[in-house]
Amino acid sequence: MEKPADSPQPPLPPASGEIEELPVTLEADFAPLKDAGTTDLDDQSDAEPHHDESLRAQEAFELAAQAAAVGDEERAVRQYLKASNLAEAAREWYLAAVSCQRVGDFLQNERPPEDLERAFRMYRRAVAAYEQCGLFDEARRLSYRLMGLKMRRARQLRLSAGAD
Repeated sequence: MEKPADSPQPPLPPASGEIEELPVTLEADFAPLKDAGTTDLDDQSDAEPHHDESLRAQEAFELAAQAAAVGDEERAVRQYLKASNLAEAAREWYLAAVSCQRVGDFLQNERPPEDLERAFRMYRRAVAAYEQCGLFDEARRLSYRLMGLKMRRARQLRLSAGAD
């Protein structure tokens, strides 16, 4: 069956594999609202156990973003890992996804501390987290980026094109 001539072709990902800029500041979805006039943050009568984890994940993400802004990659990676871990525990999937993606970005660079296998694992975790929060477009783009990265680094990864 032929495809109708008027149906548009799906857009291809950019050749560079780059995704638009990730947000610098995020707010945890399940954290108590800051500006809600009726909510007293010190009131523990109906305390939700995940609120603390959400707030701690958000704080770790903010510290990581600050460290990255001043060029302290080691501290940034540590804080993004902490943010991701806390965010996953609190089911803050978007925060977890962006944190994992940032760690992957740091680890796939050709300068130390390069660790492609770990970068790929972090990207796959980010894809899964994007899917968990319903951001399928971001998940697809990051998946394409990961495939492109694997193709560009095939020799370094010792991947072969087929039978020898």
